[in-house]
This record gives sequence, C-alpha cells and structure tokens, in this order.
Amino acid sequence: MAVYRQLPLFLMVVSYSILPALFDESPVSIGQLLFLLRQVILPAVILCVLGNYKKWIWWIIFTVINLLFFIELGCFISQHIRLNSVIAILILQSNKVEATEFLSSDYENILKAIVGGVILVLSLVFINAYWGKLSNKIAERSKSKLFNMFVLLAGFVLSLSVIYSPLTIYRCLDGYKEYFSRIHNNMTNASTFVSYYYILADTFFDDKINKLQTLAETNMTTEVNDDSVKEDLKIVYIIGESFGRLHSNLYGYPKETNPHITKEIENGSAFMYDNIISNSNYTHEVVPFMLSLCDIDSSDEFMAHPLLPAVFKKGGFRVGYYDNQSLIGDSKHFDFGCTYFFSNPDVRESSIDEYNNKTFRYDSEMVSDYPPELSSGNNLIIYHFSGQHVDFFGRFPKEFSYFTAHDYSNVSEYTNSQAQVVAAYDNATLYQDFTVFGIFELLRDKNAIVVFVPDHGEEVYDYRDHTGRDIAMSLENIKVFYEVPVFIWVSDKFKSQYPEDVEMLRGNRSKALFNSDLVHTLIDIAGLSTPTLNRDLSLLQKGRGRDRRMIRDIDYDSNRERIFNSKMRFEQESNIDLVQ
Repeated sequence: MAVYRQLPLFLMVVSYSILPALFDESPVSIGQLLFLLRQVILPAVILCVLGNYKKWIWWIIFTVINLLFFIELGCFISQHIRLNSVIAILILQSNKVEATEFLSSDYENILKAIVGGVILVLSLVFINAYWGKLSNKIAERSKSKLFNMFVLLAGFVLSLSVIYSPLTIYRCLDGYKEYFSRIHNNMTNASTFVSYYYILADTFFDDKINKLQTLAETNMTTEVNDDSVKEDLKIVYIIGESFGRLHSNLYGYPKETNPHITKEIENGSAFMYDNIISNSNYTHEVVPFMLSLCDIDSSDEFMAHPLLPAVFKKGGFRVGYYDNQSLIGDSKHFDFGCTYFFSNPDVRESSIDEYNNKTFRYDSEMVSDYPPELSSGNNLIIYHFSGQHVDFFGRFPKEFSYFTAHDYSNVSEYTNSQAQVVAAYDNATLYQDFTVFGIFELLRDKNAIVVFVPDHGEEVYDYRDHTGRDIAMSLENIKVFYEVPVFIWVSDKFKSQYPEDVEMLRGNRSKALFNSDLVHTLIDIAGLSTPTLNRDLSLLQKGRGRDRRMIRDIDYDSNRERIFNSKMRFEQESNIDLVQ
C-alpha cells in the first residue's frame, strides 16, 4: 500500500501536535505556525511510515495519539492549561481517593471532553475509511504524468521539511539555547512532541532523588545554636490546603467562616496577617519550601539548605510530622509527593522523630490520634491538613453543613449548583476553623504558639464559572490563588513569659512575606539560630520584609492596589470591602 494512503493519519498527527499549542494563542501568527510545523513534520512522517507497515501498528498510533489529545483537551477545558510536567506530577501524586474526588467534582468538564473526543474519533475513523476508498481510485490514475509530477513535487517539499526540522532543533539546542529555554518555560510555543519531551525530562529524569543523600548530609552538618532556646515550648506549625483569603471573614468575607479564630483575635490571643502571599498555587511547588530554609525566590540548590524540622531536632526539640494528604514512604524509587525528601531514611532520621502511618477522612481525626504534644520539654509539631482540597463536600462532617445554597441567593451570578459548591467550600472552611480551635484548647495551659498558613488558595466560582486552579495569570487569579490567610495564636503562658515577642508579632501584621518565609519566624520564636536563618524575614524582627515579590511575571507589590480593586462576584452584589 502506498504511504500517501496514510494522509488522514498524517493530518491527524500534525493537527493534534499543533492544536494544543494554539489553545491559548489568539490570534496565531504565520511564523508561529511555521515554527510548530517544523517541529512535527518529521515525527508525523515516521509515524505514518510505521502505521503503513502493519495495520495493528496503525491502530496503536491512532489510539495513543487520540488519548494524548483527549488529555490535552481535558486539561484545557477543565484547567485552561496544556498538559505539562506540573500536571504530570499532580497525576503521579494523586492516590485513588484524590482521583475519585477530582472526577466527581469536575464531571461536567470531563463529560464535555469525552463527548467531544468520541465524536472526533468517529469522524476520524470515517474519514480514514473514505480516504481508503478514494485512494484506490487515485491509484488507478497514478499512471498519468501530471499526477506523478505532483507526487514528486510533494515528496521533494516533504523531504526538505524532514531535513529542515531536525536541523532547526539542532540549531536551537546548539546556538539558540536561550530561545529554546523560553519554549520550555512557555509550553504554548511548543508542539506536543517537544512538550512531551520536557514533561518526561522534568518528571522522570529529574535527579532530585540522587541528591537526597546530599540533603541528609546538609541536615546533619548544619550548625544550630541553642544558647537562647526557650524552655518547655510547644510550637505547632499547621500547613493548610487550598484556603484562600477571600473566603475568610477575618479579611472581610460576608460569611462567618472563622468564628473561633475571630474570637481569639478579639481577646488578644491571636494575630492575623494581611500581607503574606504564596509564591505558587500548586502544593508540590510551595510545600517543600515551607519545610526548608532554602529561599523559594532564589536559584539556590534546595539540597544545600537544611530542612526546618532538622534544625529543630538538632536544637533539642522532639519533632512530629503528620500529613493527611500523602504518607511518608521508604522506597528507593522516586516519591512524587510534595515531601519526597522524607522517603530517604537518612533525611527522615535527621529531621523527624514521629510521623503518621495512615491518613484520615477528616483533619480533626488526625489531630485526635496525633495530638499537638509529643513529649515533655520542647516540641515542634507539623500538621499538613487536607483542608479544602478538591472535594469540598467530603472535607467536613454532616453536622458542619451550616451554609446552604440559599445563603448565597443575593449573588445573582451563582447558579443553584454553583451556590451549593460555594456553600460546601465555606463549610469546609468552617470545619477547619473548628479543628484548629481544638488544637488551641489542647494547648491552653501550655507554653505554646500555633502558626497557621495555607499553601495556596482555591477558586470557587469567585469571578467566573470555574473551580479549582490553573496557571493563567491575571489580577483576579492572584487574588484568588496567591493571597492566603495567616494567623498566629499564643497561649496565656507564652504571653506572660515572652511579652516582647508577642508585641513584635502584633506589630508586624502587615510585613511583606511569602508563606514559605514563616520558617524563619518559627526558628526565631524557638530561640534557635543557624547560618541560613534570615532574621529580616522573621515576624519577630522590625522591617518591611521583602522589597519585591514576583508571582511568575507579575510584580505583586507594585500591582497590589489593582489586585485589591479587582472585584469578586459576592463583592459586586454585597458591596463588601475586603481587608487590603
């Protein structure tokens, strides 16, 4: 059979390789199309030659290419982004429960992708069958000189494209590395073939796992000075999940989602912070830095800086780490969880004394099994909550179904089903408030301090018909994803013993920080010191904090007023002003 009979497969491979790169590009330039074509011609021809060799190979190519395109289509419909290494890592991080939660929470968009995909596949099968019959007629006429000249010309042009494509890629690699790196940073400029190469390289060929022994050595060799360490101190560090400042009444949200924290603030036992933001809206990109002294805003090697719990353990604290999202494994293979470094026994031994071996349906159940006091003396307890992650309806017991869709009837832009989702998110927030308050109650008579900070926010139909997260940058997205609620609670005993620290915590409520910077406050509060401690980023020290905070390509501080003035749906309807 002549190779030209694989024209439908060729066009399918080319179009599927180019279309994902054009999802977010409008209008598309001729130059961009030509650049993308040069990336896909050679792989498309090779696949067509293979597909022409055996029918079963054709079906494998057809199935795989369609499957990858459907994944791309699903990413675009659901998250407004392309498939990339971030998504690949999120998929690998997800367990069966999380996958089920995502499918159930985003079923409408997934259904759109499936229906569209089925229609597309059936159309392609029909076109291929029709072309097979048509190509037989063309074969009968192929003896004409005009047709032969056309085939020769097409073959010559195709040959030039096949030769030109690898030469162009080589030039990019050899002479235009900076340009090629920009393609990597912005995958909308790459075909699927180039994009998938980077996904594989970023996800599976990363040598982090081989450097974990370096991190273990860093933990063990780091100098920690404990001359000023406080006595019998209980420090609890709570890393929340998917909790944006927008949905906390501490910052002006019209629903009372944090009633317990509000009362603690009113009686002077807690302080809220209004200028601490996240650097990323993906857990695996920010949580490692919330547990390390490596600066998230620098190009430093992560393994060259000690982990936060390792500093505390070396300073004489007993350390407990309890994660309700992913369990610590003990494997020689790469752990795709956000705390992958704990999979190394030496890193784990140098960092923590106790960790959980099971997850819980609700965060308060984890706190009950692993209370915020590991032993007498100095303790650091770290909790990583499930918080408001993905399945809002499954994040709180039925008795916490306080908010209903009816409570949002004043917001005309919500449909009834959307209002139900918003109510579920707010109920999950209310339940988290209850869980955190339970930790306060267990520490009332102790010398204790609790630091609460989420990893990032979550979108819940706040300004458009969308839930979840995406990496598209806009002022609204920064307000939804990157502005997070932060508060610190202190016991009466802590207040009486360390009034100067309390005054500094109260006075620095508007200090400009990233959420990962709080590691410096924790070490400073403990009375420890280490060479990588940056006191300028501690809430116990005077100063404005960071001069300039970049969120991808947007300068947050210079755009803060514009971000603040971007209105959400409930603000437009209720005339509610948030805390700036």
